[in-house]
Amino acid sequence: MIIYLLIFFVASILFTMVGFGGGSVYVPLFTFLGYSLKEFSIPASLFLIFLSSLAGVSNYFKHKLIDYSAGINISISTMFFAFITKILFFDNISANFLWVMLGVVITILGIKMYFPETGIRLHFKSEKLKILYYMFIGIIIGFLSISIGFGGGSIMVPLLILAGFEVKVAIGTSSFIIMITGLSNFLVHFFTSFDKSKMGELFLASFFVIAGGYLGSHLTSVKMSKKSIRLIMATLLTGLGIYILFTR
Repeated sequence: MIIYLLIFFVASILFTMVGFGGGSVYVPLFTFLGYSLKEFSIPASLFLIFLSSLAGVSNYFKHKLIDYSAGINISISTMFFAFITKILFFDNISANFLWVMLGVVITILGIKMYFPETGIRLHFKSEKLKILYYMFIGIIIGFLSISIGFGGGSIMVPLLILAGFEVKVAIGTSSFIIMITGLSNFLVHFFTSFDKSKMGELFLASFFVIAGGYLGSHLTSVKMSKKSIRLIMATLLTGLGIYILFTR
């Protein structure tokens, strides 16, 4: 168990540094430990994502690396669509299907991380178009968050950069959004299908995730290159995704 807790700690550091939630690691880890995918692993991942982001946001707030207008708009859209997804999709789909979907998403994200950003930026002709773009991001994140326990930072950060955000502001804003939506989506699961008998294990993992999230955000706010981290994470995620696909 201690090895898994250390993996939670390291994963929290790395994912916080690049503005990701960490669900791509938390969900498989809990499932490999023998916990139910739907009743524990996915909701627990959302709770850990909330905690790691909460620890990081304090540093991003201090260094003024959060765009609150974008953060609030995306958060509202994400929470709304997550709730709709939980009602119409999650409860009617088998755990095997969700596991395969998790493997596919992790593999795609891993491969994508090998390729640097293109430098292309969107230019919005009006504020309404920008808000519609934020809603589009929220719809994608809402679906992935509630259905497979992702925070969505791996998608949000590139999309925010595409909208013209400076990299560190995109990371800080992504963490702010994940903090809000991670908690709200966990609560949706908590009051419907969460296995509350395993709260002790969740709180134990939480301690390591909070520590990792705080350290990761501190390293991000200080001048530090992320190229090597991106390549390491790309390799780990691609390998993990392929492994998941061949275990079901």
